[in-house]
Amino acid sequence: MPAVQSCLAPFFASAEAALVPTLAPADRLVTVNSLNGQISDVARLIGAALGGTVAALGGIPCWARPTRSRSCSPPGCSSSSALPARYPHHGAG
Repeated sequence: MPAVQSCLAPFFASAEAALVPTLAPADRLVTVNSLNGQISDVARLIGAALGGTVAALGGIPCWARPTRSRSCSPPGCSSSSALPARYPHHGAG
């Protein structure tokens, strides 16, 4: 998925850069471009923080699709099944 997003990002950025001047009046263009850039930066900042929080709480695969071989417990449980199968406990086995 990140590879697809990386490939499509230049097209989106070009289309956005071409569209903004047609939507904003010429005397407000600097302000509109500034706000657009700030919104983009804040979205990346918040997205990274939320992504880190989700990863720390067990990740999306654990919440989205538990498999038959394991079941995911809610964050904070001490059950050994709270970790996805790809992260085995150290010293176990």
